[in-house]
Amino acid sequence: MSDLPAIYALGGLLFSCWFSWIKLRKSDPMAEHASVGFRIITMPAAILLWPLILIKIIRSHE
Repeated sequence: MSDLPAIYALGGLLFSCWFSWIKLRKSDPMAEHASVGFRIITMPAAILLWPLILIKIIRSHE
């Protein structure tokens, strides 16, 4: 049970890398030309909220 926060954080880190560097560029035209600083700033929110963002992405493809 004590590994759950670490697993959540690791999943969030992996998701945020994918989201901030690949998915965000494809889904938002303004973010396509965003700076590295912008992508780094979006990563903490994606790490914390990754299950909600993932659900939203999955639902948008249905």
